[in-house]
Amino acid sequence: MKMRTLFAANAVVEVLFGVGFLALPTLVLSIFGAQTDPTGTMLTRVAGGVIVSLAIISWFGKDAAGSAQNAMVWGFIFAHLQAGFFTVLSILGGSFNALAWSAVVMDAVFVGLFLWVRGRK
Repeated sequence: MKMRTLFAANAVVEVLFGVGFLALPTLVLSIFGAQTDPTGTMLTRVAGGVIVSLAIISWFGKDAAGSAQNAMVWGFIFAHLQAGFFTVLSILGGSFNALAWSAVVMDAVFVGLFLWVRGRK
């Protein structure tokens, strides 16, 4: 797999989650068994905006090279690591249902792929 392909795949997944959190935060959270109040809804929308921002960076940066690409890769690794970590805590704490494990798996796959593809260069 090429880094360009990975960046494009990352952008597609990020835009799906990000737009969902921006447009329908209560619905998306309910799919994972979570409920929220107006403050949580606002924070979910802020997170959705950040996720869409990552999608934009990933999509338009897919042809980046050198230190710019390296910085993006490490930023995406961190984003997926922290998202997976806090999702696991939410599952174990009972805030999210078992379906949220799919998001954890997705984050772990992206971390692994970014490390693998970066290491092959």
